[in-house]
Amino acid sequence: MNKSGIWVDAIRITKRGLGVIIVVATIAVGPVSDALAQAGGSRPSSALDRATGLAEQPFNTLPMPAPPTEQYIPDRRVYVPQVGRQIDVPGHFAQRTPNGQVVEPPMTIPNPNGGPPVFLPPTP
Repeated sequence: MNKSGIWVDAIRITKRGLGVIIVVATIAVGPVSDALAQAGGSRPSSALDRATGLAEQPFNTLPMPAPPTEQYIPDRRVYVPQVGRQIDVPGHFAQRTPNGQVVEPPMTIPNPNGGPPVFLPPTP
């Protein structure tokens, strides 16, 4: 037997097997669907419809979180007119007002030259 004959036989067996599978599936599914219908069961697609309906319904959104009441201000250099130069202000927390304005607390900054400390009033 040549190679083409083997392939023809293989295809013929595959077709026959596929036909048997289709016949068996049809025989097995028919009574099951009839039994479900008689027992008041739902058809398989109704479960899919329910799942689709649940997936497509709008979901409740959570309210926006309240803005933080404090904000960290990192280390920076600030010009102080009383000293006439810039000074290093260490990092600190400042209060945030409801309208978004940042209010920094009063600070006493040591003078790097050994002089009297510099007082920074609160910023409104």
